Amino acid sequence: MSGLSAVALSTAGTLLCFLLPAMAGLFMLDGDQHRMIALRALSAQHMLCLAAAGALFIGPAALLAELPGAALRLCGVELAQTAASAPDSGLFLPMLLQSALLAPICEELFFRGYLMGAFARAGRGKAAAATALLFAAAHGVDAAFLPRFLFGCLLGEMAQRTGSILAPMLMHGCYNAAVLLVSFSGLKPAGNSLLFCVLGLMSAVLCFAMVARVYRARANRAPVEWGGALSRKEMAKIAAAVLAVIAAVIVSGVTKP
Repeated sequence: MSGLSAVALSTAGTLLCFLLPAMAGLFMLDGDQHRMIALRALSAQHMLCLAAAGALFIGPAALLAELPGAALRLCGVELAQTAASAPDSGLFLPMLLQSALLAPICEELFFRGYLMGAFARAGRGKAAAATALLFAAAHGVDAAFLPRFLFGCLLGEMAQRTGSILAPMLMHGCYNAAVLLVSFSGLKPAGNSLLFCVLGLMSAVLCFAMVARVYRARANRAPVEWGGALSRKEMAKIAAAVLAVIAAVIVSGVTKP
């Protein structure tokens, strides 16, 4: 499959599996989760810190993704090394638009805008965790599953803290942009090198410092309070959401967070 075909497939999978179900859940099936789409909830400090935190999460994500391989090496299991190659530079712009703009908007509308609100009856923490679990599963079960899950939890917490879906959209988009830039640069330090570990730890510290700044930043509106019993329509929407996640895994394997 050519590079452009892969980008087109990923875009189609994003639209079909995330955007359409999100629009149906938010606006067509009498759900009330649309109240968290507050376009003016973020201050300039919020936006700056969220963007920085998203880009910096690439460090702890890379460290966590290396843990399974490191554990196997400690047990004496030798892993096959694959040579890293930079993608075709001509694909940078379409991949940037798909990965850093389209995917965050569609996926956050689905996971944090619709699905997390539908899980609200279970409580804020459980709703964020359940949504993060489905978010990680939708992008594949591999060595990066744990960092994807933790990133999903962080995105959910930022949505709840700020009361706006724009917060996880911005953070998600900047993370994807950082991953793409590193991928196209061809830079990939060895997972067991001292430099890799130091950079990853420094990135983690800075990332969570930015998250702490988000907590201290003055909000433009009160955080959204979720709750209420689930109706039959809400249960049907949750079932549809789970089916959409399964479809995303099967149909669009090239889609990554």
